[in-house]
Amino acid sequence: MDRCKLTALSCAFAAALPAAALAETTFNNTSLTLLYGSDYEVVEDDQVVMTFEHVSGHNWGYLFFFVDRLQAKSSSSNDKETYGELSPRLSLSYLTGQSLSVGPIKDVYLAGTYEFNASGIQFDNYLYGFGLDWDVPGFNYVQTQFYYADN
Repeated sequence: MDRCKLTALSCAFAAALPAAALAETTFNNTSLTLLYGSDYEVVEDDQVVMTFEHVSGHNWGYLFFFVDRLQAKSSSSNDKETYGELSPRLSLSYLTGQSLSVGPIKDVYLAGTYEFNASGIQFDNYLYGFGLDWDVPGFNYVQTQFYYADN
């Protein structure tokens, strides 16, 4: 990722930090999961997977992130891998102070995702886009997101 993109992304997140500090939280959940398995179709070794995950909704938008730590367990291998994603969505209604509700669209969001793999085949992916919240009878949440992937 070039410096210009990194600076723009950093400024967007920095602008959202004061709102996050004063945010009204509508829901949140955090979990830590430990899994152990063997005889996988794509992994020959026994494997341990630890996942740390968080999701929360706020008056300014949503935040989801997780980190997986995978470790192969065998006599011939001790491979380790770390993979994670960070996905914030910032409400334009909240940021502008005006409702953007039009017809079945309840709100419009700036959306982004950062994906990384810190070991093995290392990579960083950046996704930029927007999201829509829809007013669909019988559903609490119907959302769509559109991204441009920069990898």
